[in-house]
Formats: sequence, structure tokens, C-alpha cells
Amino acid sequence: MIREIVLNGRRLSYELTRKQVKNINLRVRGDACVHVSASPRVTLASIERFMQENADRILDAVEKAKKRKALRQKTSCLRTAEPFFTWESHIACVCLRGCATRSGLGAEKCF
Repeated sequence: MIREIVLNGRRLSYELTRKQVKNINLRVRGDACVHVSASPRVTLASIERFMQENADRILDAVEKAKKRKALRQKTSCLRTAEPFFTWESHIACVCLRGCATRSGLGAEKCF
């Protein structure tokens, strides 16, 4: 279920999942979404207290994820058989997936 909380004066939405886990687990995903999982026995007040205690760390992680997401959207991905220049030669790179900023060759897998 989607919930909202105010951390350090900033409204933040998060997805709460109840499942059989021992701890309160909080993840900030690559798209800057916050996901929390906790046992059905843990009260909502306990979950929100945990989030308030770790507010600075959570907000920092959300900001970092937003910056990474924006950077990924700004970089142009290589197209199949797009020429790629190296120090030594000119090669045609067939890229399966990846962006120009990910590795020295310009993609995760080139052949």
C-alpha cells in the first residue's frame, strides 16, 4: 500500500509491504522510489518511528537516486553498429544494451 510521511519537513511517499520478515527493511530503488517491508506484527507507528530516526539517510539516498536517474536519462545510448572510435582504430560496435557512460567501450556488451 502507498503511504506518505513527512521527513525533516519534506513529504515522501513510500510503498509498504507486509510479509514475513524479521526486520523493518527499507530500500530506495533506482527510480528513487522508497519501499518498506515489515512483518504484519510491526505497528505502523514503529515503522514511521524507524523512518524518522533514519530521515537524513533516507532523504540522502533518494536525492542520490534522483541524480543518477537524471544522468541516465541525459546520456545518449549507442545504437546498433554505430561507429565507435578508440585510440588505435575505428570499430563498429553492435551494442546489446548500455549507455555511453557505463564503460570504457561505451556499452555493457559489445562484439
